[in-house]
Amino acid sequence: MPAQRRANKHGACQLGAVNATLFVMKEDSFDDELFGYFKDRYGAEAERSKSLIDRMNLGVTILSILGGFAGYYLASFKFDPFDFKHLFFYVPFGLGVLSLLKALWHFKNCLATGWRYNSVPDAKALGDYVDEMKAANDSSDPDIQARIRAEFIKSIGSRYKECAAVNYYINIERQTEILRAYKLAMLSLALFLITSVPFFVLKSGFQTDTTQVTIIKPVEIKK
Repeated sequence: MPAQRRANKHGACQLGAVNATLFVMKEDSFDDELFGYFKDRYGAEAERSKSLIDRMNLGVTILSILGGFAGYYLASFKFDPFDFKHLFFYVPFGLGVLSLLKALWHFKNCLATGWRYNSVPDAKALGDYVDEMKAANDSSDPDIQARIRAEFIKSIGSRYKECAAVNYYINIERQTEILRAYKLAMLSLALFLITSVPFFVLKSGFQTDTTQVTIIKPVEIKK
């Protein structure tokens, strides 16, 4: 038993030494890693915002095609006189148009100008910031140079962190709107395809209007 207690005590000391080694890190090195992580996250959210624009362009194309379907049905289907069997066309067609309008609403929300992305300062502002710190301190001193660098990394890293967090939530909300629009667009397409069955069946029963031509004076054909 004493040997086991000594082994446990020795193991605990070893674990404590490992933990201490893991957490003893240079502060500037840790700040550099955080800066790199926040910068990468900011860049990733910027790229995702661009991909959302591409997805919206595709969505607008799909909605335009669906609008063409709806226009074709409206132009080709005779609404008068009304017959009860026409409901087989009206019901799926009406639901398809409703889904299309709701999809347009979600795309409108995604394209709205109310989304305010955050951005880091431009290159000139960053350069002016560093120049001001150098002017206020003895930049020839290596320690001062290290402190200026550390302050710059910490300040800009904090800005990258804030911007990445805000842009992340904006992208999530816009992506949700796009997904809802796509689902409704697919539902609208399915309903329009279902509508095509009663549309063509009922259309085949429509009587075409006849045009009567009256010849006032016969035309003589010379041989």
